[in-house]
Amino acid sequence: MFRASVAAAVVVLVAGCAAPPALRWADPAAPPPRLAGFEVPPPPGRWYRVRGPEREVSYVRYGRAPGVVHAAQAVLLPLPFTYSTAEEFAAALARHRAGPLPDRFRPVREHSEPATWRGLPCVRFAVTVRDLAAPRPAGSGPPVLEMAGFTCALGPGRALELRYSRRGTGQGMPLDRLVASFVDGVRPVR
Repeated sequence: MFRASVAAAVVVLVAGCAAPPALRWADPAAPPPRLAGFEVPPPPGRWYRVRGPEREVSYVRYGRAPGVVHAAQAVLLPLPFTYSTAEEFAAALARHRAGPLPDRFRPVREHSEPATWRGLPCVRFAVTVRDLAAPRPAGSGPPVLEMAGFTCALGPGRALELRYSRRGTGQGMPLDRLVASFVDGVRPVR
């Protein structure tokens, strides 16, 4: 269901492999960037801010193990359908995003369900794929790309997707805790 999001997450994770000036440290003391009426600070810890289009705020950091990269993103998406309830929103989003993954990915697990976040109708999602095209040490299998988050309707024609992704071994802190560390920090502008 979240095929486009998987491909977009890989773009940010690959950007995370770049060196400055494409990346700069996200200063936790600075006012957080704003997107669609929300402040979007980085998750706790040391993160790089990734330069990108105005419709997204992206952060990346490296894991402790070699080849592990984390990304946290807030992305403003067009919403080409209407809905009345969270369930209708979830069903319409599933239809809109249906389609095959690019050839580089092999699905492992995918789950989505209607949810709410800050009173907005949302879809909570989690996707795990194997990234067949990612660089990896000799003798190891394809790395795992895990992504989870929320896609929330902001009103007619717009949605906000908050996603946390991790590429690497598939081990470490449970992804739902990492997602919460990012999503809980995103708050309406006061």
